[in-house]
This record gives sequence, structure tokens and C-alpha cells, in this order.
Amino acid sequence: MSVALTFVNKMKVKLSDEILKTNLKLGLIECIENLQAKTKDDTIYALGLYCGNPEFLYSAFTANTLNGLQESFLAIDNDETEEDPESSKSFIRWNAADWKYHNFHRPQTLIDASVILGEINDTMYDFGSCTEPEYPFSDAQLLEKSNGKKTYEIDPNITYYEFAEDVYYPILEELYQVLNNILAEVKSEMKLRDDIFISLFIGDGPYDLMIQQGSKLNSKETLRKVVREIEEYSDLVGFSVFEGEYQQYLK
Repeated sequence: MSVALTFVNKMKVKLSDEILKTNLKLGLIECIENLQAKTKDDTIYALGLYCGNPEFLYSAFTANTLNGLQESFLAIDNDETEEDPESSKSFIRWNAADWKYHNFHRPQTLIDASVILGEINDTMYDFGSCTEPEYPFSDAQLLEKSNGKKTYEIDPNITYYEFAEDVYYPILEELYQVLNNILAEVKSEMKLRDDIFISLFIGDGPYDLMIQQGSKLNSKETLRKVVREIEEYSDLVGFSVFEGEYQQYLK
């Protein structure tokens, strides 16, 4: 059996771990309940899981409210160095990294892959953050990235691009699907309002991935509203911030 196939099989086992999924679901529910308690006089307009970047370096709970958004707007208005306040305000609305509510550092309620997803996150991080993707992996790189503890084996002749295409991105898609399924269960069980946009939020973009993942969790009406607001940001900056055929998810 090839090293790549061994890795895939190990990750599939991890992704099918019902205890992992249950812990993630319970942690997410607790985060939302805490948020609801803190924002009784406010309106939540978006929530979900924030992934550090498309390579999934980590995942944590994130959300924003209308009052939280207005606080960000006020900070922009008071920033004398701000050159384009209108586009900055439009950007912040759907840039989860700038939202008010995150839960990155409290283990008891943390939706954090380093705590709950364990080996999946560790391995995805190791390969997702490789600094020299055109070259084969070296033992030195792997040991450095895993703090000297090599918990897996990989063919030292495989390049980052080969690994990404054949192994990494297919597993990443499965991981996104697991997280999406859990978000869908939580939305249904907690009877969250339909106008709350729920998705996986990927760093500072790409917006296409946010819309793609959100299309599985939201009504078309909610999805179209979000897309319209992102398109308004595109108009303000003078170019489309979408990278692909995002309209397909609105049909």
C-alpha cells in the first residue's frame, strides 16, 4: 500500500469518528448558547466555523451581530488613517476575521481542531503550511513542523503539489463536509433563524468557498442577500472579489 493511500485511510477513519463529531457538535452548541446569552438585545446575522485559511490550519467558532458590526463601523469612522471607509465597512461585514465574536482560546467551549480534531489538524497543518511546495518534503521540515514528534510517514520523494492534488485536497473536501453536516444538525436542533447566514468562513476569503459551503446550509434567499452585499463590496473596490463561478450556487 502506498504511503499516500495509508494517509488517506487514516484520515478517513478520523473523519468517521463519532466521538469526535459529538464533541465538536456539543462544543458548537455551547458556543452558540453563550453567544445568545451575551447578545439578547442584539441580532446575530452570521455564525459558523472559522478556518484559518483554505488549507485548514485550524477551526474555531465565529459569529457577528448587527451591533458588533456597528461597533466596527464606528471604529472605521474614527480612524484618521482610513482612506476608504465605505469599502472598509463593506469588507468587514463578511470578513469573519474582523468580527466581534470568536472562540479561539477557551478549551471548554473551543471549536478548535488542535483540541477536538487532533491528528487531522496536526497533519493538515504540517502539509498545508509547507514553505517550499515545489520541493519534496524533507525529514527536517516534517520534524520541525511536528515539534520533533514524527507521528506519520510519507514518501520523501513526493512533492507538495503531488501530495496536495492526490491526497490533501480530497481529504480537505471530506473534512469540510463533516463540518458542514455538524453545522446543519446544530442549525436544525437549535432552530436557528433562517436569516442567520451559516457557513465555513475561510480566513480573508475566498468568498467563493464561503458561498459554496453556505449553499448547503442556507435558503436561496439568505444566500442571495449575502452575495448581493459581497458584490456591493466588489463595486466599491472596482473589481470582483469572487474568483470563480459563484452564481452556480444561487440556482
